[in-house]
Amino acid sequence: MSPTAGPRKRALLFVVAALLSGLGAMPACAQDSMPMPDWFARELGRLQIPADAVSLYARDLPSGAEILSHNAQTALRPASTIKLVTTLLALEVLADEPVFRTDFHLLGRGRRALRNGQLDGDLLVRGAGDPTLDSAKLEAVARRLVKRGVRVIDGDIVLDTSNQAAAPNDDPRFFAEIEAPFSAPPSPFTVNGKAVTLVVKPAARGEGISVTLEPDLPSVKLESSLGFSRRECGSAREAITLDVQGSAEQATVRVSGIYPLACGEYRRSISVLSAERYFADAFLLAYEKAGGFVSGSVRSDPRRRVSARMRPFETIASSPLPDIVREVNKQSNNLWAQQLFLRVGTQLAHKPVESTVASTSVDTWMRENLPQALPVTMETGAGLSANERISARGLVELLDHAARAKYAEVFFDSLSIVGVDGTAAARMRDTPVAGNARVKTGTVSDARGLAGRLQSAGGSTVLFAILINHPRAGLATGLIDRLTERLQAGLTQHR
Repeated sequence: MSPTAGPRKRALLFVVAALLSGLGAMPACAQDSMPMPDWFARELGRLQIPADAVSLYARDLPSGAEILSHNAQTALRPASTIKLVTTLLALEVLADEPVFRTDFHLLGRGRRALRNGQLDGDLLVRGAGDPTLDSAKLEAVARRLVKRGVRVIDGDIVLDTSNQAAAPNDDPRFFAEIEAPFSAPPSPFTVNGKAVTLVVKPAARGEGISVTLEPDLPSVKLESSLGFSRRECGSAREAITLDVQGSAEQATVRVSGIYPLACGEYRRSISVLSAERYFADAFLLAYEKAGGFVSGSVRSDPRRRVSARMRPFETIASSPLPDIVREVNKQSNNLWAQQLFLRVGTQLAHKPVESTVASTSVDTWMRENLPQALPVTMETGAGLSANERISARGLVELLDHAARAKYAEVFFDSLSIVGVDGTAAARMRDTPVAGNARVKTGTVSDARGLAGRLQSAGGSTVLFAILINHPRAGLATGLIDRLTERLQAGLTQHR
């Protein structure tokens, strides 16, 4: 080495270090290159929401040019906009169909357990958390069972819960989602979203009213003292007093009040019973209706009773994945999102998992396949957890990835059309945004979000995300809409 090699080497290292230092600072500069509009900042101040409680990002899809960036990489609570992650993951990692299978196995006590229409043994039902399972599908499989010779089950109905390792719920009442069936906890056995529907219907010629529950489950008792009047309809909901009491195994629904006949038919869904009790009641009703008879009881068994290679006697396949993704995003169905999140986790882990393991598997997948969207923290996949996090830029990176994927049409068609349908049906109706943007909304007590794709007035496609986390975030929905309108019009200045 020459005498001057050491100093030259040190000088070269200094230059490289300086360059690297400059490069390291570039992302932060780029993040603030298109700052929050002044008018938006003033409105935040009027609402007493600090600027650091907001994450904003927008990008022109064809060119990749940034349109808006403020705290773009700050991870905030996304509320239901996190469902964009859940549904994209589902489209990435799950097979086309069926996404979920509910399998029925005959567990006979001998070689010829099924003889002369009678099963000498148990009927094992292995649930997989199919959110699309309903009474109609149970009735169809019950008819198939009877038609194939299973008319009498001289044993039990065994519910195998091993196919989804959902964490148990220890609430001795019934899960505290009586008035929020879409927020029921996930379960391997969920029929009709675990909801029963109260139906109030005026009789013909105004001669009274009928009050029923659909479906009419044996473990749910209806007591009604609801009267009626011929006055004008104010609010059907407020005219009815609903009191639900009971446990995970049995419930009583009491209905009272004075119902205006002018309100017409009224329906209201409530969630009662545990998922397994609900499934047992619904299946027994369907089986008896088909002409079947069960001599034993219904019991749960968390152990695997059949191997994966053993073919089921009958199967209920879920609806296709695009239909599930559409329900999750357009209607923001929390229960369906949680079930789908666990199914993704199971697929990635190659075994049934609970939410904590699903979160780890999802994190690994994101790091390997979509690192530009990080940081992302998921617990339920529905936005229900206060710990779930993603940034506005992370959501846009995810939308950008989806826009270039083979499932792009399915993904974006699943989003609400502003001013037209889904959770955004009532928003920005009388603005140019209506019909020109597909979005996912996010709403919880201390967070508001909106993310999606819009067609600008200039004909370009813009991907955007707006997240606000603050106790006063509920006051900012109109402000979020105004910023979306500006993005659609062409956000070219910040004054």
